[in-house]
Amino acid sequence: MVLRSNNYKQVLALVCALAAVAWFADSEGMFEFAKTIWRRTALKETALFHNIDAIQSFEEIEKIPYQDALMPRNLNILFFGDSVTRYQYLDLAYFLSQGKWNNRSERPNIVMELTHNGPLSSRFNNFFANTNAFLKPYEQCDCYRPGGLRQVKMVTENRYFYEEENNNTLTFMVKFEDWPWTSSWDVSTVYEDHGDMVTDRSEWKQIHKYNWVEAIEKFICKLEPKPSVMVFNAGLWAGHDLRNTTLQKDIIRSLKQCGITSVYKTTTKEMEAEDRELAEYESQLCSIADYCMDLTWTGLVPAGYYTDKFHFQPEMYSLFNMQLLSLLGELEFQDMNVKATK
Repeated sequence: MVLRSNNYKQVLALVCALAAVAWFADSEGMFEFAKTIWRRTALKETALFHNIDAIQSFEEIEKIPYQDALMPRNLNILFFGDSVTRYQYLDLAYFLSQGKWNNRSERPNIVMELTHNGPLSSRFNNFFANTNAFLKPYEQCDCYRPGGLRQVKMVTENRYFYEEENNNTLTFMVKFEDWPWTSSWDVSTVYEDHGDMVTDRSEWKQIHKYNWVEAIEKFICKLEPKPSVMVFNAGLWAGHDLRNTTLQKDIIRSLKQCGITSVYKTTTKEMEAEDRELAEYESQLCSIADYCMDLTWTGLVPAGYYTDKFHFQPEMYSLFNMQLLSLLGELEFQDMNVKATK
């Protein structure tokens, strides 16, 4: 990240001086004060995510130095939703396990299902197995999808990621249309080693089938550790039920009662849509959730950043995660980090 003005140089000098004072004086309070000033300066480049309407071009987004983001600590985020939400989870899990962001040249690619070999009847199960193997030993995957696109409503895909060194926990639970969320595992065993993944339908047993609210109250709230944040969306599927205002309120109420922060993630725009409007039901969700992760700026994204009509190249998911971490106040930058040596 480049310091672009004398004002930044002045801030740099000030923070370095304060950090030096903290080091010599062994003053934790002074060090934290210096770090706070510096962190606010570092976040300048991601501040545009907090004023989405002001973004006029994709070039403004491209300038965000996402490759310089520091490794966060103590995250506990649950992603609940469709395939775009899955790939956002996988991208963040990649970063937390590898210490760098994914890139589009990698093959097979963790966020590009079509780069995983196999006939259509088994491609998704190959994708599940390959991505889980890549994230081992951090991820347990309760994942199975019967062959063929017509069987999508029967899919189970729940991923549980824990990285001990930085105490980062991620969860992904798939939710399509108004179909029930399903699980093959009991909530008390999700972080246990379940051995080889299911590859045959005869071995696959769904023990839970829940709607949004039931999944929150009967499963998510009982996870150990319990998620701090739930990011949710199901907008790519035309038959989803999030348009129901009663359901919207019930989801938010259930999360509040469970002590989980709600983040509604707005639906990404289709390739070449050139549309930045927010659907009425999404405006309603944004107004009642604790946070709204507004992705209407994806209406500015050039076609070259898509892999198909709905899905994106890897760097886009990294930008989504930069926006999320910035929204949650968890983002710092490599060359903006001030550390005291004691």
